[in-house]
Amino acid sequence: MIVARGYAKGVAEAQRKGDELSSRRVLPTGGWFLSSKGHAGSKVTRRHVAWVLDQLESNKSNLLSLQDHGYEMDIFCFRLSC
Repeated sequence: MIVARGYAKGVAEAQRKGDELSSRRVLPTGGWFLSSKGHAGSKVTRRHVAWVLDQLESNKSNLLSLQDHGYEMDIFCFRLSC
């Protein structure tokens, strides 16, 4: 699976307010992000969703193993149109 970025639980992260760093916060959870940008070969939303589902299906055993170890998973999708 091609992970676009991730972050670890308990890590201090800088917060921005406009162009300035305002403070640091400790992340309450960890996570990773999967992006279809540049992989789906189309601007059609259903092809991007299909690509994401293919990525999840091909890693099903790994994801189920993580769930067996107590990890929780949520899926959020959004589309930016420019």
